[in-house]
Amino acid sequence: MGERFQNDGLGSPTGPRFDQTIPRNLTVQEGQTAILSCRVLNLAEKTYKYSTDQRVSVVHNEASQEWVLRIRAAEKDDAGKYECQISTKPVLSYIVNVNVIEPRAEIVNAPDIYVHQGSLINLTCLVHHGTDRPIFVYWYHGNKLMEYEGDREGVTVVTEATKNTVSYLLVHNASFADTGRYTCKPSNGNSVTANLHVLEGT
Repeated sequence: MGERFQNDGLGSPTGPRFDQTIPRNLTVQEGQTAILSCRVLNLAEKTYKYSTDQRVSVVHNEASQEWVLRIRAAEKDDAGKYECQISTKPVLSYIVNVNVIEPRAEIVNAPDIYVHQGSLINLTCLVHHGTDRPIFVYWYHGNKLMEYEGDREGVTVVTEATKNTVSYLLVHNASFADTGRYTCKPSNGNSVTANLHVLEGT
């Protein structure tokens, strides 16, 4: 007969068992460190381990009997179930579910935006962030960073942090030279682009 697994993690009142108050679900943003906790009560001399890959590290706090699994620079492939085990018979397991999310950005009215010559260019980028807001949002025209004190006068960038982060690129007095690809790049998410077309007339 093979070794049986007891997955509720309760164990016996006097033997090794898991602290059931430790969260079983964790959501982390891509690129951050995922920290999974597992607390073992009455461990005695039993062997304890996390069943996972070799890219992570485990830290043990003897005072709290808490074992912490750290996954640095979390990737989407790190999402899934992580199992903490105590080598009793049957084996006790405590499963933590990890969800890795990526902030998503979008430019309103992309991919093609049309304005008239001499008008105000107003590009709006919405950043649907995961667990943290972006530290900054950059705008590019082609490969050139749009700056307040750049070669192009009349440029303003306004970024507001609400439920989702909203960044506005405002360019006064649109000219044909403003035509081209514009990119919104939040510090913690994907880049998105839109094609701006400047038309004659008002």
